[in-house]
Amino acid sequence: MIWKTPLRALPPRPSRTSAAATVTRKSDKKHHTWSARWSAASRSLLHPLWLAALALLVVNDQLLKTAGVLPTWLTGKLSDFAGLVVAPVLLVALLGLRKTKLRALAVFAVAAVFAAINVSTIAAHALEQMTAWLGVPWRIVVDPSDMIALAVLPLAWHIIKRGDVSARALPRRPQWQRFAQPALALVASVACMATSQVNGPGGWSTGGFLVNDTGQTLTVRVRPYHGVLDCSTMAMFPERMLARDGFGTAVTFELAAHDTLPLDIRPLGTAAGWPLDGENSENSDGPLPQLGCEVVMIESDGLPSTIGWWTTEEVPPRVVATNADAPNFVDLEEQLRVGRVDIILDSAERPAIHARGAIHMLRPQDPIAPSDCGALGAPVKWSNTDAVAGAEWRITSVDELPGGCTEMALLPADGAGGMGAGGM
Repeated sequence: MIWKTPLRALPPRPSRTSAAATVTRKSDKKHHTWSARWSAASRSLLHPLWLAALALLVVNDQLLKTAGVLPTWLTGKLSDFAGLVVAPVLLVALLGLRKTKLRALAVFAVAAVFAAINVSTIAAHALEQMTAWLGVPWRIVVDPSDMIALAVLPLAWHIIKRGDVSARALPRRPQWQRFAQPALALVASVACMATSQVNGPGGWSTGGFLVNDTGQTLTVRVRPYHGVLDCSTMAMFPERMLARDGFGTAVTFELAAHDTLPLDIRPLGTAAGWPLDGENSENSDGPLPQLGCEVVMIESDGLPSTIGWWTTEEVPPRVVATNADAPNFVDLEEQLRVGRVDIILDSAERPAIHARGAIHMLRPQDPIAPSDCGALGAPVKWSNTDAVAGAEWRITSVDELPGGCTEMALLPADGAGGMGAGGM
């Protein structure tokens, strides 16, 4: 008897070519995924409105800002409007974002950073430090009026959405787009980074500034405050806190007629060659920026030493031209008045100092007169000595009295009763 078994087809033996192809597909999966996301997200970079905004940003920053044909305030606003169209679309493209929530988050992030650096000097300085660390130092002018530029964000969102529609309607990109989109992304990245590099030979980003209004070349010495101040306390008792020995080494500048000199510590440090933030391990006299205020001593031959101080809230930084005759200074003269300090010649042809706006001026006391409160016989005189020892109190008010005395009103921590103290 002969047994017959049915023939069974054997599975094909995998060839080396197919195995290699499988490995290649797996290794390239992530690359193809990102490439597809970039291809879809970057379609927005070809939108005519985005291209127009990019062209405006480049032309405005590279030509109009230095040509003097438009007011400085207008060229600044043009950069803000164009930048808030270019930046969100660019960020979405570079990150290859396709989900609506992620795109909205990217647009919100751009808006949040823009708003923060235009209302907060702390945020602006933090971003300046970060960009300096990255090798592309920015100088940011805190100007709340720039917030109006946020009105163009719906246009940026419209461009992002239209790019998504274009990607679905035409899945495969023409060959020219494969080269155009990366090139546009590179140009836009450089334009966005360059738009905030506003300091240089054309101007300073500063709140307080000095103008040589004597009509002749003048030698000016500026001494920044050496140390850290409590700005709120200093504002209450500036004469007693700002002693002459609190100021560091003077830096000398030769100012031609109508030249300007920044008085904020950061741009002053740039003009003098100091490192930003006064960080210099080899120079113990390096100045330190204050938090919320600025303090300098101004000197010149024939001019009594004068201390100028101001809060950054009263006098926010603005772009100030290096000469008061420059068109971009004349156009903004009224806006810049708040931080302007002039050195003029008085009737006797001697230099005198004059603050036009919110800069507070005073003469240093050297040495500071002793307080008359010493006559009280103790550094502190209590109006009520009951239950002072071991009790916890909170200060409710502080008032400066004649003779260098300070009166503080205190209440117990539990709110029961009250007392005053003098002779501080």
